[in-house]
Amino acid sequence: MVIRRAAVAGASTLILAAGLLSAAETADASVAAHRPVLSAHRPVPNEITGLVGWGSAANKRITNQIFADQKDLAARGIELTQWGPDPGSGKVKIYLTHYGNAARRTLTARYGQDIEVSRHSMPLPSAQDRTNDTAPFAGGDVITVGGSSECTSGPTVVGNASGNTFMLTAGHCGPVNSTVQTHGLTMGHVTNVRLCNSCIDSETVSGNYAPVVYGGSGLNNNPLYDEDGSLFAMPNQGAASLVTNDGAFSGEIRGITVEAVNQNVKFNDGITRRFITVAEKGGATVCHGGDSGGPWFQHEGDTGNVKIVGTHVGGNTTQCFYEQIDAITTWFNVSVP
Repeated sequence: MVIRRAAVAGASTLILAAGLLSAAETADASVAAHRPVLSAHRPVPNEITGLVGWGSAANKRITNQIFADQKDLAARGIELTQWGPDPGSGKVKIYLTHYGNAARRTLTARYGQDIEVSRHSMPLPSAQDRTNDTAPFAGGDVITVGGSSECTSGPTVVGNASGNTFMLTAGHCGPVNSTVQTHGLTMGHVTNVRLCNSCIDSETVSGNYAPVVYGGSGLNNNPLYDEDGSLFAMPNQGAASLVTNDGAFSGEIRGITVEAVNQNVKFNDGITRRFITVAEKGGATVCHGGDSGGPWFQHEGDTGNVKIVGTHVGGNTTQCFYEQIDAITTWFNVSVP
């Protein structure tokens, strides 16, 4: 287990990735003059050369011809959902939005024996984004907890003992057994909550989750980033101190500077949270109500991978506050994939 030393103005704190909750805390918390406000509840695949017909000239020709023929086929009442090489037969397999024997005969007559038509209808899939996600769910979704509290889904973690996947979000979003939904779909139920004076502010949610988080500046057309473990982002480290907020209501905001770590911060609900990182970006507003529980991360250069650094708790006019991921994973005995 890696041991990291964080140098903070006025204090030097030893951070142990294991046993973090018993580490000595920093007493010198230089937070804003205003008490922080709790967030409102609101690559291209590798080519597989061993497959029959994969990448053959006939395969490519027919695939391209089907693409060019879409309008003509639609005029004949034949709507295509998916087509491409079938790894078993080497033929181009076609899936229809609404299967019919007449449509199958028409396609076979046009393209010959080098195609195969599935006899099962395949409805057109939905483009997924923060407001239209389906299982396995991603971090950064708009969620409701217990039917009322609006928050953001956090990163995916895996139980060290069970191997089950869980979603993280903020502990103040809802109590144990609350139903968690996104645009009417049930994602799971709150399984564990940690929220009390001098505690972390986090909870786990059961369900089917992928180790990915949304990006993008709005609610639609969002890229997805792959989780690549966790990171303890420290101040005074140049570019290594820059982190990203990815709340469902703020969108992805990069270039936020870590100002202090391991802080004890009292919020406007009267509860003091521990192991809080304070971050800001030149006085700009970089978090909003409803971002609670959402992922904070650090990009790994220009790759599609990110290191998870924490989950959102709240903010005030100039600063944002997130719960440090090592404190969360230690308490719940989970790991970031």
